[in-house]
Amino acid sequence: MTVLYPVTQRSRAITLADTRIGGRLNTAVRRSFALFDNLLKSAPLDSKSHRQDHSLRLLNNIPVICHQGFDTRLLEVAIALHDIGVFYSQAMDHGRESAFRIRPYLVNEVGVTPDEADKICSMIRSHHEYEWPSDNSPEAIALRVLDCLDAFGVIGVYRFLEVYDRRGLQPTEALPKAIASLEQRRQVIIDSWFHPDDLAIIEARYQEARGILTETRMDLDASRPRVIISLKGIDWDLSRLPELFDTGLPTYANSFFHRLHSALLNSACSL
Repeated sequence: MTVLYPVTQRSRAITLADTRIGGRLNTAVRRSFALFDNLLKSAPLDSKSHRQDHSLRLLNNIPVICHQGFDTRLLEVAIALHDIGVFYSQAMDHGRESAFRIRPYLVNEVGVTPDEADKICSMIRSHHEYEWPSDNSPEAIALRVLDCLDAFGVIGVYRFLEVYDRRGLQPTEALPKAIASLEQRRQVIIDSWFHPDDLAIIEARYQEARGILTETRMDLDASRPRVIISLKGIDWDLSRLPELFDTGLPTYANSFFHRLHSALLNSACSL
């Protein structure tokens, strides 16, 4: 198997540590983020977990995927725009809404050809189709894999909690659904193109997320809802996480917030 990047760079990307892509965004991706912002202005819904920091983490992690001949330029555009549908629809499979919203603008505003626009929309439509995906091109698989990776680790737990709270689920409903989704995403990763060393790192991040979601010790039962309630109290705005530190929260909740804050600092990205 041919590897696109050396192991040290792949490992750094996958742990999301010391990774900055700031000045390395190409013109098409910058235009894509501008389009995302413009579409966001008229969107009726909000999701703190699907804004540009999520897409930037996916862009950072492209180097972890072993090379399978995918078109990186098209993949990067799809990454920047794949979740705009979340802001227009509460549907679980928001890929179709995303593709519908961006298609009229891809040629004139992003600068891709009509054929490339069709490919980008196809990739985005299928990015949540895990069992019977409509697009199995290398680019579409890469987008699904990268999106699944961001569900792992402590950041992934935050993203699950925000999504299910936005859909009106109580903690007793949200946690089992998050665990089931986590398992499904893990299978997508196992079936994909990763170096064995990287799979071990991915597995550790998966286990971290699963451990947070499945902890059942009696002294922690009241703490998991407190995590959700506290995040809800700051409107899921992660820049306000330090407000929650050492404020009398249960040990489990306080530990979660510290770990989440540390993970976000390690994965900090900027346009």
